[in-house]
Amino acid sequence: MCEILEHLEEPLKLLQKAKEMLRPGGTIFITTPINSPALDHLFLFESRSVIHSLLQKAGLKVEKELAISVYNMDLDEAEKKKIPIDYFASLSTL
Repeated sequence: MCEILEHLEEPLKLLQKAKEMLRPGGTIFITTPINSPALDHLFLFESRSVIHSLLQKAGLKVEKELAISVYNMDLDEAEKKKIPIDYFASLSTL
């Protein structure tokens, strides 16, 4: 799911459905922006912890992740200053 979750009012529902469809041992890959307000973004992820919480509610765990600040800034500082971050993760079931 590349750059999809932020375009949904309720991304949790899609993540739960994806988990149901996942074969045993399968992997879900996601990318989504953090702190990236745009007219077509219906859901704004404000931090990595917001994404982690949503994934946990969906019954998914992060196997690997990568977060990169658009301005090559420390991630904690970028979140604090509301600087956009690109977030990538591979997920499996809990």
